[in-house]
Amino acid sequence: MTMNDKKALKLVEKAIWDWKALHEDFSVAMNHFKTINPEAYRVIVEMAEVESQLIEEADLKLGPLLEKLKRLVLR
Repeated sequence: MTMNDKKALKLVEKAIWDWKALHEDFSVAMNHFKTINPEAYRVIVEMAEVESQLIEEADLKLGPLLEKLKRLVLR
């Protein structure tokens, strides 16, 4: 495996974790709007629910694919 292979694999892993970090961003926004703008808060709650479902679905699909990629790259 070349150093470029390792870097590319790390980029894939980072991309997955960066996407999951969005959930934390939604939490911060929800806390901000909770008392000052209840309507905005409700919309963000809905957005966070959709995003959470997407993460769960992605975990089910991306997890096995990431493991397959690791096996191919780390031979």
